[in-house]
Amino acid sequence: LCIGATFVLARSLLPEKYRLLAGVAPWILVLSVPFSFWATSGLETALFSAFITAALAAQVLGLPLLAIASAVGAVLTRPDGLLVGLVILAVHHMSHPWRSMRTWVPLGLFGLSIMLLTAFRLLYYHALVPNTYYAKVGGASFTFGLSHVQSFWLNGPVLLLPAAVIGG
Repeated sequence: LCIGATFVLARSLLPEKYRLLAGVAPWILVLSVPFSFWATSGLETALFSAFITAALAAQVLGLPLLAIASAVGAVLTRPDGLLVGLVILAVHHMSHPWRSMRTWVPLGLFGLSIMLLTAFRLLYYHALVPNTYYAKVGGASFTFGLSHVQSFWLNGPVLLLPAAVIGG
């Protein structure tokens, strides 16, 4: 799903005369070591990436309800998916008149989804996040998180800098 959504996103962002190059984007993703590693790890990372990429692609294609549904899927997968929904909503609101009902429907659906999810979590877990969150991060120090950020930047985006410079 993530690879297909990457192609759709790249195709919709590229100018008409360069759309053939959209086929390169999935290959860049597949050849990325962190993506390949985490996609096969058996955790939620691949699903989360697919929801985020689908949300961005749907937003670029002008499908706000599909974008919000994908953002809700990201939130259901991981709590930090909330940021994706907020970005999608911000972009949607900047591109539509504030008085239009079309502007408020995605916000209402996203807000309702988040409220229902939060109510469920509070009733079931007695916390805002599931107990698996605490099992994963319990007792982890701040420097542990910094080492993960450093590893991500050195193994991911830094490798794409030459392509970004050439593309720019």
